[in-house]
Amino acid sequence: EWNYVGPGWGDFWSMRHARGAAMFAQAFCMMQTAPVDLAMYYDACPTRTYCGLFELVAKTADTRTTTWFAFRMWNRLYRLGTSCASAADADDFGVSAARGADGGKALILANNSDRARTVDLSLKGADGEAFEVYLLDDAHDSKKPSSVDVRRPFVLSPYMTALITTPSRAKEKVDRGTERKVFAGQDATQAQ
Repeated sequence: EWNYVGPGWGDFWSMRHARGAAMFAQAFCMMQTAPVDLAMYYDACPTRTYCGLFELVAKTADTRTTTWFAFRMWNRLYRLGTSCASAADADDFGVSAARGADGGKALILANNSDRARTVDLSLKGADGEAFEVYLLDDAHDSKKPSSVDVRRPFVLSPYMTALITTPSRAKEKVDRGTERKVFAGQDATQAQ
């Protein structure tokens, strides 16, 4: 079981916002390449203080938190089906990439730091591809693409997560296919 407790125990606000979301996204990236068999997020019960996915007291009809959208970003990679090699050069920065049978590609970048980071991507095998960039922090909800150009160095704000993806037909229909390599959350014997 895992979750984010913030700078001090009882900091339940942070787990629902950019700081918690960036930690979750980085944790997903780290678990993808680590020898982790099972990782259960604790807790997703919307009536509990320790739930970072939903607001306890809803200010609007949508109770989803920034952290919920980090989980959603990871799901976009998972649905593509095949994990790809990826690496970052900082301990507080996460990256994970995937590709799909339909040619779709995506990666998540997680700046789990209190300082802005300049990102200079090297996207092997993606020459000439168009990408959409979805930003997630307390000012960006990742629902619409931003105007970031991934072909040039760009800046991720403190505790910002980005989903970079080829425009995908997967938004319309999810086809998990029958052939894929093991991706986080899959049983290795079933994925072969």
